[in-house]
Amino acid sequence: MAEGRVARRRPHRALPRSKQLYYDEHPEYFAMSGGKRLPKETLMQRMSLCTSNPAVPRIAGERMLEWMNIQKDRRFFYCTDADAEPCRCPACTAADLLPYYTTDRNLAWVNAVARAVRAAHPEKELFAIAYGSTVKPPLREKLEPNVRILFAPWYWTTAGMRYDDWAHPRNVTAMEEFMGWAIRFPGRMGVYDYPG
Repeated sequence: MAEGRVARRRPHRALPRSKQLYYDEHPEYFAMSGGKRLPKETLMQRMSLCTSNPAVPRIAGERMLEWMNIQKDRRFFYCTDADAEPCRCPACTAADLLPYYTTDRNLAWVNAVARAVRAAHPEKELFAIAYGSTVKPPLREKLEPNVRILFAPWYWTTAGMRYDDWAHPRNVTAMEEFMGWAIRFPGRMGVYDYPG
């Protein structure tokens, strides 16, 4: 390369969306709400998965491997469900150990994906988020060695005011939740927050 020129990074090939690949033949791979599967027209960022379906962790692991194989220069990859209500099918809700919180079932799915990719890419790590219905620490699940958690305080139920520190009475729930995660998984935690 000539001196003084900046190397351009080649754009990565985009993978088809899960919904495009699977919805027509397998709507059961996607979340249920109000007794019905989410419609195909649901925005992708709101299209939660049915993580209790045995095919879903397998497919998610395969797709994560595809992403890692086409982005070999990356070390960290997000492994998160949609930013929406989690699946409410009977099998998924039966896996919840705390009412309204899906942490253990979500981590079981993330851990399955992490196990699927670890042999091929032991140097890469997955980020999962403790956010919304997964903000409470798990009761049973542990973290696979290639998983890190980003704690994201939810400002309507976890933290009352973003301008005060976590020790402030309005934010004590967020502090307790983060400490619960950090004590259980020391050195494996980070914080995620929305700018604002």
